Amino acid sequence: MVLPSLTILHLTDLHCTGPNVRGHYWNSEATELALAQHNRRGLLGSLARDLREQGLRPHLVVVTGDLLDRGAVEGVPMAIDYLGELCATLQLPRERVVLVPGNHDVSRDPDPVRRYASFDAIWAAFYGAERPVLSGSAPWRRVAYYDFGADLGVEIVGFNSCEALDPMANQQHGSVGAAQLDRAEELLEATKGRNLFRIAAMHHHLMRPLGVPRDDISVMDDAELTLRWLALRHFQLVLHGHQHLDWQDVRELEGWWLSTVAGASAGVGSYGRSEWMLQLGYQVIVIDSPGSARRIRREYDPQTREWIPASKGASLQNLRFGSPPPLLLPTKNSPIDVFIMYAPKDRELRDELDTHLSVLCKAGLIRVHYRDSTDLGAVELERINELVESSGIFLVLVSADFIKSPYFDGPELKRALARTREGANRWPLVIPIYLRRCDWKQTALGALRGLPYDDMPIAPRDHDEHFAAVTHAIRTTIERLRSA
Repeated sequence: MVLPSLTILHLTDLHCTGPNVRGHYWNSEATELALAQHNRRGLLGSLARDLREQGLRPHLVVVTGDLLDRGAVEGVPMAIDYLGELCATLQLPRERVVLVPGNHDVSRDPDPVRRYASFDAIWAAFYGAERPVLSGSAPWRRVAYYDFGADLGVEIVGFNSCEALDPMANQQHGSVGAAQLDRAEELLEATKGRNLFRIAAMHHHLMRPLGVPRDDISVMDDAELTLRWLALRHFQLVLHGHQHLDWQDVRELEGWWLSTVAGASAGVGSYGRSEWMLQLGYQVIVIDSPGSARRIRREYDPQTREWIPASKGASLQNLRFGSPPPLLLPTKNSPIDVFIMYAPKDRELRDELDTHLSVLCKAGLIRVHYRDSTDLGAVELERINELVESSGIFLVLVSADFIKSPYFDGPELKRALARTREGANRWPLVIPIYLRRCDWKQTALGALRGLPYDDMPIAPRDHDEHFAAVTHAIRTTIERLRSA
């Protein structure tokens, strides 16, 4: 079992390079900000100070690739020094640091040994004899296994996602590959039955983040295969980097909740992507139980040289993983009544969601109901009360207008929440749907897991994309219940 509270510092995409290259703050903060020598703190000093002020003391550090920038060999000493100073600052032994390669850590050399030479040099200098270099191994056997079971209750598999399925095609999306998964299976056999908390670390994306208006997001060629393999082997958490984008995904696969978390670049200020307004960032994952965790997101303000709460989305987000709790359907195969609560000003968004849910209605999975007016006659009010007592799923369309409206304090929502507390096996389900930005986490709904899973509002993002994701989540839940 994992420690009562396990803290993981996740860094990615450091991009160490030559000392005079601009836009890479690990090595050129003073150059970028024209700071005098006596006024320099550097990102490492600021990061350590921020962790202390937040009361966070990591048990583990996971660095998910791109320690170097474009394979620059002049960045190797900088990466080695940084990792060593990081351990000394955090008072962590080096074996508590997990490293995986990124695409910038490898060259385009066709020889697999020379291709990973720079990354292997960092590995050898940092770990020494404690963890021999994997050089000489075929790229698909470069699986790094970290067993922290004895003292932390955790095991981590570091995958090499820097090989394309067809190397001759010069594909850039990366992949893990079946042979590497087979190798990981061999390594995990030794801990079978120990019930360790499993984490996968890799560099490339396993999915495209919802609602991100970018055309350069690349997903691994075998992402679906890898995701399902991870779920079937009961990995709880996946950490990665690559696109300098901070986001998370929590989804159910093969009857198992898997959380995938991506980190922002911890070293690159712009790097040709200024149009996306990317922030320097790091994150801390605090695992509170075998089924839940908190993700603390921090970003760097280069003007004050301080780390601050992340500005886009909630700076504290929840993760969940493991076996979903058993849920009981009111009836085994009949449609489930879904009751939607919303503010009148959100009527158009409700109609859009209703359109997407019609797919589930036509499939015989659900029946949709809602209250259109606060002024109801006795017969209509009795019908609404009957629906509140019989509905299996309540969708609460959250916005500032809904929180202000009488529906938020009304009898329907209060009864739905009461039925959830009274019900066996957490039935019925009350699911907040985050429509428009507001501080809903501080309300009575804040303890509930909502949709979308990234805790970002649907508006002003692509409505169809996110309502389709909501519909898919509801379908997946119902189908799992029916197959149980």
